[in-house]
Amino acid sequence: MRQRSTFARSGYRERPQPYLPSRDIRVKCRRAARETLKIHRRELLDDPASPIAGNPRGDVTIVEFFDYRCPFCKRVEPALKALLKEDA
Repeated sequence: MRQRSTFARSGYRERPQPYLPSRDIRVKCRRAARETLKIHRRELLDDPASPIAGNPRGDVTIVEFFDYRCPFCKRVEPALKALLKEDA
């Protein structure tokens, strides 16, 4: 175990990575998401083949990306259903 940790530290000294605070990473991710949305907005919102839930002429649009195996996706589902019911 000691040998492995020494190896990891020596590897870091040989190839140090730049330090990016987590706030900078979040800002970059948000910026990238906004740019991606600008590029693909029409594809996401105006696809006639996309399923619609709730009021088709409603003033709120939610584009949902999910994975059936994702625990966070499962957790948010009840809140989305409640929002659909409330806004109908």
